[in-house]
Amino acid sequence: MDVALALFATLQCAEVRKLCSIYKYESELLKLLDTVKTIKTFLMDADSKCQELCNEGQNWVENLKNAVYDADDLLDEFNTIAHKPGTKISKKVRRFFSPKNQLLFAVNMSREIKKLRVKLDSLAENHSNFGFSELYKPIKFKKETCSYVYKESIIGRDDDKEVIVDLLLQDDSETKISFVTIVGIGGLGKTTLAQLVFNDLRIREAFHGNMYWLCVSVNFDTKYILGKMLGVNEELGFEGLHKKFQEQIEGNKFLLVLDDVWSENGREWDELRDFLNLGGKGSRILVTSRSQRVARAIGNGSYAMYELKGLSEEESWELFKEISLGQREDKVVTSLLEIGKDIVRKCANVPLSLRVIASLLRNQDIATWQSLKSIDLANMYDGADGVDSIIPTLMFSYYHLAPELKCCFSFCSVFPEDYRIEKEMLISLWMAQGYLVPSSKTENMEDVGERYFSVLLQRCFFQDVLHNVYGGVESVKMHDLIHDLARKVAGKETLTSSASRSHEVEGKTPWLDNRHVVFGHVIDGMDVVRKLKSTETSRSDCPHKPCRIINCGELPLEA
Repeated sequence: MDVALALFATLQCAEVRKLCSIYKYESELLKLLDTVKTIKTFLMDADSKCQELCNEGQNWVENLKNAVYDADDLLDEFNTIAHKPGTKISKKVRRFFSPKNQLLFAVNMSREIKKLRVKLDSLAENHSNFGFSELYKPIKFKKETCSYVYKESIIGRDDDKEVIVDLLLQDDSETKISFVTIVGIGGLGKTTLAQLVFNDLRIREAFHGNMYWLCVSVNFDTKYILGKMLGVNEELGFEGLHKKFQEQIEGNKFLLVLDDVWSENGREWDELRDFLNLGGKGSRILVTSRSQRVARAIGNGSYAMYELKGLSEEESWELFKEISLGQREDKVVTSLLEIGKDIVRKCANVPLSLRVIASLLRNQDIATWQSLKSIDLANMYDGADGVDSIIPTLMFSYYHLAPELKCCFSFCSVFPEDYRIEKEMLISLWMAQGYLVPSSKTENMEDVGERYFSVLLQRCFFQDVLHNVYGGVESVKMHDLIHDLARKVAGKETLTSSASRSHEVEGKTPWLDNRHVVFGHVIDGMDVVRKLKSTETSRSDCPHKPCRIINCGELPLEA
């Protein structure tokens, strides 16, 4: 659906229209524009029904998207020519081509436009076979403000905090170090609970400030963990890290928090434990994870596992009410209270679900609340392992985003988990992708990006906000479950390599099956990727035209 929006914007570009007029095929372009308008509504309707589609319907959507991508690629060529340095577009084009080439270009482009239009028309004619409509009607929301108003509340975790604090402070004369693992599905607030414990005054006094916080995520690396603890380069090697550990930590009691751990490899834990055992008696390691298998993999020594549950019904209602109603005192509040209680019961007492749904309903009218109440959310928690069972709840909030906001949100899947996203950089990337659509001729792109960012922030798609000295938002993070959602909705649009030490990406050709290729690790000397291996494609192993590299901020480039 985002491809149609970008293409639609390109087709309306004055420079492109002038170029087509010069070569006498503006009529073909206008026909293509009409087709894209229709396709845009089909894709928006398909996006709202994606979980209900049969395999044939999903294939139809993919074929339609691919055809639109081809049209987008063709229009990129127009843009390249139309924006060549110069004064008037006619002069630009004449300098760019010889007279013979101008005629050849005109004929070829006219044929390509017509061929693409016919292909798109042919695909679009089948929309009724899959129940798609040209009359897509998104849910209407009141005008959003651009100010960040959501104040995160921590409700119902006092008892959990006391249990964890007691586990960390209890005297254990048998072992020098012990592990405590907080386990629960995504969205329960494991990280929040760990933060509450970490900042508790009793904990700070007990460990005399020798406290370390690390987000581990998928890539468990002992050298990385030790390097961060010691504040040194992990490339020192184990021998160098061992000496530094002896100098700085040996014999001192410490608290180490390892957040969002996925490693179930006992050998990796043994390797880390060998170093941590150099610490003083009473040292503790607090781990958060979605998997009980992680706690069991820690194995040897003293360890405890605490399974975090959802909030109570009373706590869930208190959290939901605080976010969705706040200080609201209008006449409809009494009616909303009963509807809200029905909605809360469908959120399975998961704090993240409650926050997302409540923020969605903030300042909405009674009709919007009723529409949410009437939808059956009960089957959204059928996941066998619980990990993915909350995604449909978050997906519901995603479906209520405007089409252009869906594009911007799904694009955020290109960032690694726990990555701190700078607002200005993100808006620039959205702009480069053509996702920003001004609401009027006077609204500039930066203001559009600010508006989009603000809406996503208010809807709880971003968190952990850092402000600049003027009080404005400087950067944010995404909850790991929200990041999972972004990757899910991005689907085949984005290929991300998260293997931090891999230099080869294998699979289907990224240029054919993905619009964005993201490499999560950059090593010295720009030796990022050894090879892009192409399979299962009839196209060349290389792209037909140069790829656009829109952000090199992490590369060690020199002028």
